[in-house]
Amino acid sequence: MPRCIAAVEAAEMSCRGQAEYQDAEPERDGMLAALAEFERGLISERTRAGMAAARQRGSSIGRPSGMSAAQREQARALLKNHSANVVAQTFNVHRSTLQRHLRKPD
Repeated sequence: MPRCIAAVEAAEMSCRGQAEYQDAEPERDGMLAALAEFERGLISERTRAGMAAARQRGSSIGRPSGMSAAQREQARALLKNHSANVVAQTFNVHRSTLQRHLRKPD
């Protein structure tokens, strides 16, 4: 290690410890933070623009629905003769999912 420091000093370079380096340029951290915040804003703006464009094209945003309108109608018919648990198993959804979808108007 001393030989490395001597070689660095011979090349007219300086050596600083990590603590000295951090104290020497605190404005650099502020600049990096500002740059990161700016980039985050750009990413957010691009994401919102992409979602708006997708909505205009008619794409649905988010998780697909667990049941279609036709399945909801079939489930309502089945509930007249069967329990909610049996109907939920028929459509491969949880009972609470079935109940939530049945509250939706068609």
